[in-house]
Amino acid sequence: MRRLPKPVRWLWYAILALIGLELVLLALGVELGGDWLSTAFQLTSLTAAPLVIGVLIVVVAARSGRAAPPARQEREPERAAPVDATGPAPAPETPPDVVAIQRASQAVIAAARTPEGRAAIRQGARLLRAGRAAMRPPPEPAPEAPSRSRRDDETT
Repeated sequence: MRRLPKPVRWLWYAILALIGLELVLLALGVELGGDWLSTAFQLTSLTAAPLVIGVLIVVVAARSGRAAPPARQEREPERAAPVDATGPAPAPETPPDVVAIQRASQAVIAAARTPEGRAAIRQGARLLRAGRAAMRPPPEPAPEAPSRSRRDDETT
């Protein structure tokens, strides 16, 4: 946890806080029933995809913080100048949530430049598609056309 960049650490704390809020709302929904329960379920379904993306960002940032193998470190000077993951300093009037989102997007962009990061992003996209497919209602069966009997064919 300590090796995570500060914005990613704040993103992790926000994820935990949102999960805690969802659990409290679900408990209230179960206790009070009715509209509270439906509101809690709607909030949970709305925040599922952003939570998965946030967790993927934290996992990718945690994995990219490890030291690279020695062979890889030797090839590093041949590459272009490294991308500054922190980016330019935000203006003092920028809200902290905007700064966290900017830093998280920069971390995803940096991760997308590595093969491991691209694989993690593909896996996350598959997980999101599977989650969305699971949340869709089943398709309505098509109404059957009335079958024509043999007798109908003879009269026409």
